[in-house]
Amino acid sequence: INDPLVSEDILERGDADMVVLGRPLLADPEWSNKARDGRLEDITPCISCTKCLNRIMSIKPLACLVNPRLGREREMTLVPAAEPKRVLVVGGGPAGLEAARVAALRGHEVTLCERDSKLGGEFNLAAVAPTKQELCKVIKYQIIQAEKAKVDIRLGCEVTEQMIDEMKPDAVIVATGCGPVTPDIPGVEADHVVFAQDVLASKVGVPNGHSLIIGGGGIGLETADLLANTGDNPLVGRFGVTVVEMLQDVGMEFAAEVRTLLMGRLRDKGAQILTSTRVVEILPDAVRLVNTVQELQPDWTMVTRDGEEETTIRGVDRVILAAGLRSV
Repeated sequence: INDPLVSEDILERGDADMVVLGRPLLADPEWSNKARDGRLEDITPCISCTKCLNRIMSIKPLACLVNPRLGREREMTLVPAAEPKRVLVVGGGPAGLEAARVAALRGHEVTLCERDSKLGGEFNLAAVAPTKQELCKVIKYQIIQAEKAKVDIRLGCEVTEQMIDEMKPDAVIVATGCGPVTPDIPGVEADHVVFAQDVLASKVGVPNGHSLIIGGGGIGLETADLLANTGDNPLVGRFGVTVVEMLQDVGMEFAAEVRTLLMGRLRDKGAQILTSTRVVEILPDAVRLVNTVQELQPDWTMVTRDGEEETTIRGVDRVILAAGLRSV
């Protein structure tokens, strides 16, 4: 329960006599005061990301994904800048929006340029996966706060060297995020090979067949969670999903609570997960693997090549790359 309207509805229905807040007060210590004053759009939203729980369980200082000042309020108090400057922020994702907001609140003249047609960056894609829609609240909040701070926001604006020469900012903040890594695998340039980000952004159609995802990190597993379907939705077909990961386990960057729920959903949806497995070649309708330790499916074949046991998975309609990220 992290929304004043939800809290009030619970009380009005008589379902509870009191609503007690936990994590929402870490995201915004002024939650109750803002709710009382009707300033709902100014409440920094808790998105239940479990970062705070992760830190506690790891015996580390408390931290919050949406409130960087948590536990460091004294050293991160916003004070007016001694000398207001012209600041250019490149990139309109969460980092760029926060940098622009803080700089503007300190008295700087801030321009934020985003080459896409909307703000939010990778958070827009992260919110597509099942159970993660609350991430949208952060972007909505950040946009409202940046606008209130009088940040000059320019969409569809790609920053160039010429533009910087003409604008002559005193400072440039680079918040251009990251992009997907293309693994060095024969056949990776084939037309049926796409990035997980393109699937999440609906830039490519979803095949009514078998998708193989290379990479068992957060992006790969959440894409599998999106695509794997048990067939109970009449609007879509049944999708088979296989996740291939080189390491001995998958999703280890998740908090234990989140990972348990995610792995349970993937199991219930029939997603196949292969660990300690390496993709050696992508074929038009198949994928060759080595070091597979799981039991073979009936339609898979295994041969020994160069001293390694090699498995071929046939009937692969689409290969989805989720092999990591690199800084842009």
